[in-house]
Amino acid sequence: MADNTSPATKQDVQILMEGISNLYAANQRWKDEIIHEFKVVAEDIRHDAMGAQKDRIEQHDDRIKRLEKHTKLIAA
Repeated sequence: MADNTSPATKQDVQILMEGISNLYAANQRWKDEIIHEFKVVAEDIRHDAMGAQKDRIEQHDDRIKRLEKHTKLIAA
């Protein structure tokens, strides 16, 4: 069985620091990826909402044209 009570060397501390640094970098990449995905989803929702509003306006314009045609009135 190995003796685990020996004090840590500078090399041991350096290895631990590198490991922590690698974990921090991986965590940062993961966070950046989540933020990017959130922005993509938000942009998609915004685009869908704008498209729905445009469709609604077009339907409104079509209805006005039908009413004008039915009443034989033409708006300027």
